[in-house]
Amino acid sequence: MEYMKTLNPSATDMEMRSLMPIGGGSHAAMETFLKFLSSWLDTNRDFELVQAYICLFLKISGEEIADTPSLVALLQELFSKQQQSWTRIEGHFNRTMCLINYLKSAVL
Repeated sequence: MEYMKTLNPSATDMEMRSLMPIGGGSHAAMETFLKFLSSWLDTNRDFELVQAYICLFLKISGEEIADTPSLVALLQELFSKQQQSWTRIEGHFNRTMCLINYLKSAVL
């Protein structure tokens, strides 16, 4: 992830395109990238960055993924983890909003 963070947008695009079989990669490379994104969601860091990578990866290789059952299965697992992460973040937002509302109405 540290390497990915150093890349500019065009280099990131190029790296993701190189994962596809047509770009010199393979389905195994695509599977590894999806597993990487899934494991990064488990760290509870860089949520927005992972979302951007998922979006770009799907935009570039969506058709290839749809035609490969193993990639579809990994994408479904990634989607499940993404939902769990969003639920966790949403809980943090809700607690923060409750605290802000309480502090706004509290007489100090």
